[in-house]
Amino acid sequence: PPYGRTVRDLHPVARADWRTVLVKSLNAGMAISAERLSHEQIQDCVRAFGFGASTSVGVPGEIGGLVTSPAAWSKYTQTSVSMGHEIGVTAVQMVRAFSVFCREDGMLPSVRVAGGTNLSSSMQLPVIPPRIALEARSAMEGVLTEGTARGAKSSLYRMFGQTGTAQLPKPAGQGK
Repeated sequence: PPYGRTVRDLHPVARADWRTVLVKSLNAGMAISAERLSHEQIQDCVRAFGFGASTSVGVPGEIGGLVTSPAAWSKYTQTSVSMGHEIGVTAVQMVRAFSVFCREDGMLPSVRVAGGTNLSSSMQLPVIPPRIALEARSAMEGVLTEGTARGAKSSLYRMFGQTGTAQLPKPAGQGK
């Protein structure tokens, strides 16, 4: 098991390439990928997507979200973050990060509230190579046509997305 913990998928797949991991939202595939990266590489990726820092949109009380500090980062954290757990983000952060896949260049855009002023720099920051952004977007189109979000597919619009895995705490302190 990855880093000594059990990782479950709702619909397990015996062998999967990277596209299938994204389309089928396979936690095991994400955990295996995370094990291939150093803690610093995952932390750098989290920061590159803008998590853990304010977006500076000018919304009073905006926070940077919750990201485990490098000092507290563990093997368990490595696996958890790869599946979207053990991290807390704001809605604006999530939209901004997802925008990287909407763009042709893999850049993290600055954001502003409609009708408001953009208090952050208009400079865009590179996150991933354009080829990777397009490949991920293509896989995320598959999420709506053959994956975990088929019910959200539109006959009117070309869409892409990603589903998540919710784990609700039990009284005994374990998820699911």
